[in-house]
Amino acid sequence: ATIANVGTLVIGANGAYTFTPAENYNGTVPTVNYTVTDGSGSNVTSTLNINVTPVDDSFTDASESVSTAEDTAVTGSVLTGTSSVDGPVSVVNFSIDGVTGTFTAGQTATITNVGTLVIGANGAYTFTPDANYNGPVPTVSYTVTDGSGTDVTSTLNINVTPVDDSFTDTSESVTTNEDTAVNGSVLTGTSSVDGPVSVVNFTIGETTYAAGQTATIANVGTLVIGANGAYTFTPAKNYNGTVPTVSYTVTDGSGSNVTSTLNISVTPADDNFTDISERVTTAEDTAVTGSVLTGTSSVDGPVSVVNFTIGETTYVAGSTATIANVGT
Repeated sequence: ATIANVGTLVIGANGAYTFTPAENYNGTVPTVNYTVTDGSGSNVTSTLNINVTPVDDSFTDASESVSTAEDTAVTGSVLTGTSSVDGPVSVVNFSIDGVTGTFTAGQTATITNVGTLVIGANGAYTFTPDANYNGPVPTVSYTVTDGSGTDVTSTLNINVTPVDDSFTDTSESVTTNEDTAVNGSVLTGTSSVDGPVSVVNFTIGETTYAAGQTATIANVGTLVIGANGAYTFTPAKNYNGTVPTVSYTVTDGSGSNVTSTLNISVTPADDNFTDISERVTTAEDTAVTGSVLTGTSSVDGPVSVVNFTIGETTYVAGSTATIANVGT
């Protein structure tokens, strides 16, 4: 006899019987009534009651490995594809390497400087990384039960992949005096969550220099900008005015670089100059000519006579002075 979803039963005339339960069935078998005869007179009816006791059927749960982008939560289920003939599977608890304690299903675990994780009894999980965190998350171990016998422990491995976090760098404008070097840093106040910032190169006109190189700007001066942002500009002697704009490139080692400018102006200083006094001789009744500026010059510009004074009288340049009974 086949008892649907329960098993099969055969009872021989000699009373021998065999009951074979269906795979994974446990519980009470429907009552069996059987009739016995001795070949004479009335027959006798009796019952055979069979019970199938449960045994623990082992089950397995596969470990999971997932990835998410920086600043992006990831969700899923640790029980996808997991089942047991003994009953519905569920998560009992979970633990995290390096984090004290065991968390019951449904609790939220905080992983310092990494993120938060919650795994529900139904296997659903959500991991939310901390802002700007990237890298492997400490291994998560979770326990699964089917309500019967031995539980199963599996792992959830999460990796957070980096994304490029934009950063900015402010352009600089500095001033120095003529004949005076100026130094500073083009990276003051500049930082990035992706890593330390540094100068890659800088450009003046059509020429690009690697960080640390010295650029010579003809008749203007020299400039060097280090990878750490430190710069020194040394103006050429007696130069003053605007220095050609310097463009420099900054990187944080991740993604796009940033380009900023360094603007330098050299203010003029008064450069002293001298003029030699002259002594000339001429014959009576003979005019004499010459220049009081012979050999006189200044780095600040062309020299010229403003005025001249004879006795108590001052004359503007170009005026004719008459010296009574002496000459003009």
